[in-house]
Amino acid sequence: EAILNNLNLEEMPKDAALLNILNQILNTINSFRLQEGEKEFVEQEYQLRLKNAMWSAVPNLGLIITGGNPIIQFASLASQVGIGYMNYRKEKASALYTLEKGRWQLQRSALEQFSNLRRELFNTAWKLSETYEYADELRLTERQIEQYNAILMDDDVERKYERLKSIKEHFYGYPPFWYFLGNAANELSSVSDDPDYYRQEAINNYDTFLATFSQSNLLRENQLASACALEYIDLLPCKTDKDITKIKGLADFAVKMSGGANDVMQLCVFPYIRINDVEKASEILRHLVNEGYNTVLNSQLLSGIYVNQYLKGDNTAERKYQYLKNRIDDKYLFPFPQQLLADGNNDETAEEVQKTFFENQKDILAQKYDLVIKLFQEKYRILFNKCIPVPGGKEYADNYYDGSAASYEARRADGVILRSIKNAKEYVAELQECDYPYNLLPVLNDMMNAVSKLNCVQGREQALLSCLSEKMLEKREGLIRLHDRIEDGTRFMQDNYYEMLNLSFETFTDTFFELLTDYSSEFIDSKTDLLSMNEAEIDLIDFCNDQWLETPEELYRHANDIKADPVLQKPYLGPELIDEGILSSAVDDKFNTVLKIIEENKDDICAEGSTSKMLMCKSDEFDRYFINAYFPNKQEIRKKTVAILDDQSKKDRDLLFTTEGLMQVYRGRLKTVVLYDDVEVNSDETHLLLHWVYINDQIDMKKLIDTVALLRTKPFEISRRWNTKEMQARIIKSQSGISFE
Repeated sequence: EAILNNLNLEEMPKDAALLNILNQILNTINSFRLQEGEKEFVEQEYQLRLKNAMWSAVPNLGLIITGGNPIIQFASLASQVGIGYMNYRKEKASALYTLEKGRWQLQRSALEQFSNLRRELFNTAWKLSETYEYADELRLTERQIEQYNAILMDDDVERKYERLKSIKEHFYGYPPFWYFLGNAANELSSVSDDPDYYRQEAINNYDTFLATFSQSNLLRENQLASACALEYIDLLPCKTDKDITKIKGLADFAVKMSGGANDVMQLCVFPYIRINDVEKASEILRHLVNEGYNTVLNSQLLSGIYVNQYLKGDNTAERKYQYLKNRIDDKYLFPFPQQLLADGNNDETAEEVQKTFFENQKDILAQKYDLVIKLFQEKYRILFNKCIPVPGGKEYADNYYDGSAASYEARRADGVILRSIKNAKEYVAELQECDYPYNLLPVLNDMMNAVSKLNCVQGREQALLSCLSEKMLEKREGLIRLHDRIEDGTRFMQDNYYEMLNLSFETFTDTFFELLTDYSSEFIDSKTDLLSMNEAEIDLIDFCNDQWLETPEELYRHANDIKADPVLQKPYLGPELIDEGILSSAVDDKFNTVLKIIEENKDDICAEGSTSKMLMCKSDEFDRYFINAYFPNKQEIRKKTVAILDDQSKKDRDLLFTTEGLMQVYRGRLKTVVLYDDVEVNSDETHLLLHWVYINDQIDMKKLIDTVALLRTKPFEISRRWNTKEMQARIIKSQSGISFE
């Protein structure tokens, strides 16, 4: 990464031998570059460490929103977390599990290429020495380089420092050496009995690096130089104008040499905050948020700066804050204190902002735990249901086993073929081979082993295990009867297959997952600071990685998005038609009912000249809407959509009226359906409450609410879940256009 497309050709000697070897180096690099997946793994680990370091450095949330000198505690972050890929040697040395998993290992062919490259490097050095007649001691031998690399991976910092000092006479012309010697001294200063000595040693070596670096800058960008500048800043006081000037110069140098690398830019934020240059810090944070790098952390820092600016009387901060809300779920942000400030003084407002922010973070973490537990439950439900073979040897996608009503009906329908004695015998042979019902036990054991790794479960494993064992004992008699019939073979009938289906995953695990959810809630409620909450999230991320589940952040971000899943075929015509002569299952057709109600009210909802318009099914505008849409399962959604309340303003947030309920378009994504009976209104009946608050001053909200009421089978429930504080309701009400909070 540091070489590709980064050579400073103006400084590079124009020599054919050098050009040739550079070409070979680039070819070798391209042949075995780290896979993007491996980079993502390193980056994820790094960002988690960065979040931990930041919340460790902030003992009080007020430091973020009140500003001032106390934020100098951020200064230690560069030394704590280093720079992502530059710290590869250190991470590789300390994280033995990565070696055990074979991460970052080179393929055999790459090693062979390196062997050839080493030979060519020696030949190049020979030719260059003839041309430029440089001193031979400037040429590093292969043995010296191997020793140097081995020293950098030494996890004993004191020994590493002494070993580097012992070889410095060979490396005086190699700038990176002086950075790593300074880095070792810097590390040693935090554990030594004489910190001042090692701190000064670090400064001296950093100065040497920067001086030699400026004389031989062969790379346009150099993250090692950025790292040196940032770590140097850690060692400087911030008391005088001279100190501030030097810190700013080093921070500017770090930004310049970063080449826009996000992990470096991230650490450049904190020196600017330290010297109270919030404009520069904000500029970098906005860049990182727009690039999607560590979005949550950087949005939180940025929102804190905007709140601080607003409390100090900067009216432009509100506009910037509103733009930030369009980039991220605003529950992550420090709440904007507009209404609070009107009701109290700055100190009270800051305290309330901190309290609301912290409670919001706990709520988000709780939702992440719930989403992960539900996804984990879904995974094991599918594995559990796969323990029952499909009659006829058919193969299906996972949604056939997901336990939904449609999947249950599809599995029942497949049992019809067991009426045939021949088919029943073949199926019994399958059941004997898979050893039903004993094959259920490994699935439940794996599930129990998996959740035991969660911190929220530690010390409570026995209670969870009892949930499973007690349920198994309750159903033991039925399971033994099924097993006996399977072993007998001639006694197994279609009804026994249906009996197996009715022994569902929930039969054995309902109390298990209720208890697991309770444990996770108690675990989060006990957290009193953001650092411990971040550790809880890291534990959850590790759990997801072990179980090959989506990350908690992805689950939370897309919790209510429509997903592109295969559609199960419904068995409209069942065997009861022949057996009993009646049709027991019919199409539940609400389409015409919904259509009639909306037709009667659409003109009252959308006034003439409004930026919102009701698009009715079977119209050209309705068809064009779906032609231009990019929703998953678009055709299936279109078939059950009766009308669309199309917001044609810049906000472009729409409502789809379907046969089942309302579907909301939020930030360009279609959300899952909210059944009409589950739609709520706020206390003053001015907002619809779906996945997010919906309000539109371009339509008659009262008429819209009345129309939805006609589509319900029961009266509205008045909810306060979105406006527990009157502040929130007033802010929402004061905003123009459509608002989703």
